[in-house]
Amino acid sequence: MKLKQLTIALSFSILTQATFAADLACQKDYESIISKNIIAISTAFNSRNFQYIENKTDSSLINYAGGQSAFRNLLEITANNFKKSNIVVSKVETQPPVDNYIVGNNEICFIPEKLTLMVNGQEHISESFMLAIRPLISKKWKYLDGAGFKKHPNMLYILFPDFPRDIKVSFLENQ
Repeated sequence: MKLKQLTIALSFSILTQATFAADLACQKDYESIISKNIIAISTAFNSRNFQYIENKTDSSLINYAGGQSAFRNLLEITANNFKKSNIVVSKVETQPPVDNYIVGNNEICFIPEKLTLMVNGQEHISESFMLAIRPLISKKWKYLDGAGFKKHPNMLYILFPDFPRDIKVSFLENQ
């Protein structure tokens, strides 16, 4: 009897892993969708295109901020700070996903990002990452800027409570 239960459990495990592997779309969508969206999101502050940023931001952050109105206010404050500090995103470079996970009903992947910022006419380079998130039942990607996770890695677990704490995310390992 125990052998039969073990065989069923092992078969279920193998089938589940095969299903997850088939559901991963991040690598496939990286060049045609994800990279283009990240570049557009990262430069949207330059034109104050808050609607685009809001439409492409994962709902976990919008909800955490207190809803759409509160999130929109945060976007306006950030854009005003960019303008006041004379900050312009002049170039965005991304690289293919490094880490890719199934978490609950979502696929989450970590995309390396390099921003070139012009601050008062001087060039500054910022290297970080973006999170690309999609429900497994959808092909629609949403995004989160990873810069905040570097300073506050626990936010990953607040926004995604199902994210396993035993997984080592390469972008957060040195924190």
